Amino acid sequence: MLLLLPVYLFPIWYHDYFPTLDTPAHIYNANVLWNIWFGDHQIYNHYFESNHWHNPNWISQPLLAILTQVFNTIICEKIILSLYIVGFVLAFRSMMLQMNPITPLLSLLGFVFVYNNTFMMGFLNYNFGIVFLFLSIASLLRFYTKQKTANAFWLFFCLTALFYSHLVMFCVFGLFVVAFFITTMMRDYLNHEKIWFCNTRTFMSLLLSSAIPIALLIVYFINSKGDEGILFFTPAKIIEDILRQAGSLSISTNEKVYLRWNWIVPLLGLCIAISATVLAKRWSGKNESWWKPTFNEAIILLFVLFILVAIFILPDSTAGGSGLLTDRLIFQVTTFFFLSVLLSFRKKLILIPILVVLSYVSVDRLFFIHREMFHFQKTCSNMMQSATKMTEGGCIAFFNFSNKWLAQHYVSHIAAQKNLMVLDNWSDKSYNSVRWKGSWINSRELLCWQDQQWKCNLFESERLLNEKIRWFLIVNDDKLEFESANCLIDWPTFLRDSCNVVHRSGTDVVLYKRNGM
Repeated sequence: MLLLLPVYLFPIWYHDYFPTLDTPAHIYNANVLWNIWFGDHQIYNHYFESNHWHNPNWISQPLLAILTQVFNTIICEKIILSLYIVGFVLAFRSMMLQMNPITPLLSLLGFVFVYNNTFMMGFLNYNFGIVFLFLSIASLLRFYTKQKTANAFWLFFCLTALFYSHLVMFCVFGLFVVAFFITTMMRDYLNHEKIWFCNTRTFMSLLLSSAIPIALLIVYFINSKGDEGILFFTPAKIIEDILRQAGSLSISTNEKVYLRWNWIVPLLGLCIAISATVLAKRWSGKNESWWKPTFNEAIILLFVLFILVAIFILPDSTAGGSGLLTDRLIFQVTTFFFLSVLLSFRKKLILIPILVVLSYVSVDRLFFIHREMFHFQKTCSNMMQSATKMTEGGCIAFFNFSNKWLAQHYVSHIAAQKNLMVLDNWSDKSYNSVRWKGSWINSRELLCWQDQQWKCNLFESERLLNEKIRWFLIVNDDKLEFESANCLIDWPTFLRDSCNVVHRSGTDVVLYKRNGM
């Protein structure tokens, strides 16, 4: 396993830039957080304030806040992504060893799922939530085996970290706990034994381990505000997303075809492995069972069933487009379904070929991402070159009219390095570490979804101009006139009359500076 980790970290450190959609915005917010607490940058103190500690989505922010003061923000991005890769693999291994210590080879399955949809989307806190979900499951199973004080304390730590990582993952763990308790209760009842969690010491240990995280959850829901609108998917759309593994990986349109092969290859490998095992049994004349479901598989299958029900009941997202809850839950279904199938097989004769096939799919995905990253290097490099022409302070607005959607928030790197206020982040969200001050708190989102990509919300444009924007960074400015045809402000005319070009990087990135500022 340790030998494979450098292979999976290779794409992140090989490329000069490894854009994941929301990661730069997380880094920017962390830099703002540091300056609110310890800095003296008036622009941050004027626009932002720290959010409440009881909100989830916090786990990466303190670490990133420290990293931004030590390393360049590009290096910070690589470090935090690498920590996720290492944490995912090791946490998955910890969970697998609790479920099946006899076959440690199964822990290699973690490499298959580590590069997933939410990783490329840059959902840092959610991704670390996956890590702490695995650790929380491992901690609960460890406490079930050995009811020690140290195990109860570790369960408390994992649950608290899980809450501060992401609310969805905390609720998913709740579904696992329900599946675990139902399966345990049924097994103890059928075996005429005392139900495990009815023991006073066990019950009190579990209660103390989960009391603070549950209290934080209650406080969060009491203080949370409902969304203006929510989006539900039809059952047909949900089934289609499940069949194409919508939560597994998403980086380009062409990959929709690529992902379908990822179902075919493992299923084909499974059929070949089962056939080989059956033939081997006939030749040997032995009647040993090669498929034997156990207690842990029953828990996982019930857990998967609960997640599937949640997918069909819960909305996918808010009306604004954020959330992607369906994709996130589909990823959990895919991961734990494969896990339940592999845990059922007891013979290495069948496990090894399956793991070989899945490893091939995993490495193929890895180098697919590696190849795709070459397409983003030029645009990211040109954007970062623009930073050399900027001075500190002021505001920067960002318009991206290219198809490089992974770099939609890359201007946040520049804003963090130059201590600018960037009009391309989502600090108006209540679950972030920082939020807008004063009248900005209730303002409309500064981003909107148009023409299959995120763009600046130009409904706020007049107000933003009054906030004295100093810089305008535009990718593919030749499309500006067409894209802003229906806007309240004639942007091409405004940029021509009120700004001047201070830097042009390559053929796609242009930096404007507002006259007199």
